[in-house]
Amino acid sequence: MNPGDEQAQWVAWIWGDADARPPKSLRPLSSVGPQDLARGLGAYREHAKALAVRALAARFPLLRSDLGEADFAGMAWAFARQHPPTQGDLNQWGDALPGFLDALPGMESRPPLLARIDDALHRLSQAEDDPEPDPGLWLRLQQQPASRLRLRWSVNLRWMAVPADLAEILDPGNQTLDRADGWLLLWRRHWQPCRAWLASDQAAWLRRQAHALSLADAVEAQAAEFPDFDLGSALARAWQQGWLLGAETLA
Repeated sequence: MNPGDEQAQWVAWIWGDADARPPKSLRPLSSVGPQDLARGLGAYREHAKALAVRALAARFPLLRSDLGEADFAGMAWAFARQHPPTQGDLNQWGDALPGFLDALPGMESRPPLLARIDDALHRLSQAEDDPEPDPGLWLRLQQQPASRLRLRWSVNLRWMAVPADLAEILDPGNQTLDRADGWLLLWRRHWQPCRAWLASDQAAWLRRQAHALSLADAVEAQAAEFPDFDLGSALARAWQQGWLLGAETLA
């Protein structure tokens, strides 16, 4: 038998429906009796369930905390039955969980959103670090006109629109949160995934960089939408947090 076929039979037997047939390598043991085989299947499944819960809890800690241990365990096993692991490394399993939650009847928006945030943080934990920031950035900003410069940002920046009721969960201890619906910024620094809550004007400034032809264009568009935006503070924070890496001179 093809090893892949044998593995698929084991997956279907342990993770699949209750009436799944045992793998061919186990069928000669069926002479011990269906009750013994059922007990064996039960033991395998309990072990698989424990592995599934542990693996998904490590990858989706925000979701686990929000659902609670019991509900998370039930959800993890339901997901595992529908999307069983296909490789030995369970750390790489779980990509389909946000979509699985979206498809559940009556599911609120909060669990899938938390799952997507967890998934993004997991991917950032495996990404490469950015190069070191350019120490000459500030001198360049002083010496060259904004129309000749384009800021260079970390390629690891990710942002998501999030409701205000998640602010304390996503950015605990931040006493400056404005409690309005805002944006969550995700990034990687010093080999670790990071997250921070952003006000709408800060998030708009960062998102605008992907489309601005120059720093002058970005500043003009930002001022039109947010007249009171503090550009100096925004640049200083971006530099300190490792979001802003440098600037390139436009031809």
